[in-house]
Amino acid sequence: MNNKKLALAVIAVLLVAGLIGAGIMAWFTSEQAIVGNLFEAGTLVIELDEETPAEALMKFENMQPGDVEEATATIKNAGTLPFKFYAIITEDSHVPGNDGAGSEGGYLPDMLVVTVTMQGGKVYEAPLSALLNQVLVYADDDGDPVTVDPDETADINIKVVFNTAAGNEYQNAAFTGTITFIATQVDNPTEWQIFTFEKEKETAVEFSTQGVEMKVKAGDDTNTVITVERYDTSTNPPPSDMDPAGIYLEISADPPLPEGSEVVLEVSYLPLPPGVDETELKLYRYNETTGQWDDLDAEVDTDKKVLRATLSGLSTFGIFYDAEAEPLPVYNKTKGLSYETIQAAVDDAAAGDTIELAAGKYTLMQALNLGRGLSLKGAGVESTTISIGHSENYAFPLTSNANLHLENITFKGTGKIGFRASSQTHVEKLEFINCAFEGFSFPIYLAERLKTNGGTEDDNRINEITIKGCVFNNTQHVYLGRGVVDSALIEGNTFAGTNQIGIEFYDCWTPRRTGQISFESNSFTNEYPIVLLTGGPVTINNTSVTYNQTSGNRIYVAYVKAASVENEKVSISNTTINGEMQELEAYFPSWGWGDVAIHSYLVP
Repeated sequence: MNNKKLALAVIAVLLVAGLIGAGIMAWFTSEQAIVGNLFEAGTLVIELDEETPAEALMKFENMQPGDVEEATATIKNAGTLPFKFYAIITEDSHVPGNDGAGSEGGYLPDMLVVTVTMQGGKVYEAPLSALLNQVLVYADDDGDPVTVDPDETADINIKVVFNTAAGNEYQNAAFTGTITFIATQVDNPTEWQIFTFEKEKETAVEFSTQGVEMKVKAGDDTNTVITVERYDTSTNPPPSDMDPAGIYLEISADPPLPEGSEVVLEVSYLPLPPGVDETELKLYRYNETTGQWDDLDAEVDTDKKVLRATLSGLSTFGIFYDAEAEPLPVYNKTKGLSYETIQAAVDDAAAGDTIELAAGKYTLMQALNLGRGLSLKGAGVESTTISIGHSENYAFPLTSNANLHLENITFKGTGKIGFRASSQTHVEKLEFINCAFEGFSFPIYLAERLKTNGGTEDDNRINEITIKGCVFNNTQHVYLGRGVVDSALIEGNTFAGTNQIGIEFYDCWTPRRTGQISFESNSFTNEYPIVLLTGGPVTINNTSVTYNQTSGNRIYVAYVKAASVENEKVSISNTTINGEMQELEAYFPSWGWGDVAIHSYLVP
């Protein structure tokens, strides 16, 4: 190529300065303040340092192939809030090479290799044509945004190399563009991405942190930055007779999508407030002209958990539901989804989910299998009642590896067994907190331990059980038997059943048990309040036993174990039986296997 110097104004810089926002409950960006999210008052201002005049920053002229030009932009945080920021290089105009001779002239950005080095550590390097309209985040080496605190500065070095491979078709080529710096508050929930759309070609757009997916068919070729912010309150009143679901979206494109564009918008509607029926949700768009919300007649996809609507452009959106609708009573707090029945909620739950029951009476028409790390919470024992309305033997069969928490519920049986673990069930953890049990044969029944299919006794062990603040009335006793109960806490309960026994640990003999069995501050009206056929250690403290039968009141302790395990201990302290204080520290002797029916401690 000829060595004629090229007249070139490579990039002219325009800074978008941050606006000053005022007031509380606002997220700030350098271009707008969106009211409605909790935040402290402050200002967000981004500006070029006074030593970096915009008009002179990136004006490179008369470059030749092989030439290298560099400049540094210094960004200053002139506000009171820390921010993160990004830069976008856009084209204002260009002149093809070869004196602008159309198809023969080269596009100069193809031959300009640009390296953008952020002071934070991130480096972007590519031909200018590849960097145009890309989001260049001020970030560290790993790509994580770097915060700029108030009064601090951040340097961005820009190096431009004219590729030596450029031919004569690039003579007299020129390019003018803009670098826009956009600052956003550090914790701003807004997500932005830049897209290149081809006319009428469907392009998938996803904003995962905002719960938004789009399929965009642009009316013309365009490059644009799409910004999405999801927030939970709005200053705009809801549509008539509708209540907000706490989901609003501000979706914009800069520049706007071309006329004739089509957008299929999908918005995740989870989580929802308690009681809301997902099938009755409505998606609205806010009409700035009328100041009203317009119903978009969106499809409710209950499999994908999204609302879907077809649009011609982007706007402000909100999800609402009928204010007069009867609320659904069962709420999965983890998912943010409500159900008509407990069974439906449990069937749809995942391990670790918390299910809340509104005040009311629930009747189960089939056995309810429980486990999988679920938590089931009522509104209080006087407010939430679950009754058994079926004829199956067990009300609540426990699944293998059960990990279950139940709280603030009254359970009413019809002579059935309540919570039951089979001989082949491994129970990780059971917690019954502030519950009441009425009318069960056995409210809690953990069955015998068996070796099955070549397994071991540990296959069916019960790792941990807690019964706290519960009332057992008109039931047979709590039976925790023939299993490896590793630890148990029985605290603050009232056992007022008609059965002779209050609670029984039966044949939990294993020397492998490392945990403690503890009875603390319980009240019994049973003849045999506590039956222990188990290994130690066991403690009984602050316990009241009241029973008026002539046979007396006894804590019945019997123990069967292998002869190799010696001197495991039961301690009884500060415990009254019919008003008389009892203290005991007993060591189990090494009895043989055949003596279980004979040997026992009776207290007193």
